[in-house]
Amino acid sequence: MKTYKIVITRASVMIAFPPGANETVAAHVKATYLGNPLKMVGTSSEISADTLTLTLVRKFATEADATAYSQDPVIVSWVASLPNASAGLAA
Repeated sequence: MKTYKIVITRASVMIAFPPGANETVAAHVKATYLGNPLKMVGTSSEISADTLTLTLVRKFATEADATAYSQDPVIVSWVASLPNASAGLAA
């Protein structure tokens, strides 16, 4: 199993984290990664103890599925639109 992480950092707790995926991204993920065969097998999120960092984790059935997600133009564009975000494949 391979994971893809999106890490969003905010400067202050007074600044809200950006909303999750918009409807277009959610529909794309559902159609591309949650169909048959199932490619995305799990998701989770975690907020750091200081509440300034949000980490979103996507788990994939295979490394190829995770790589496809990391290079998907819809996902790449969405992550690029998130302020102070970094993303990539994780061990």
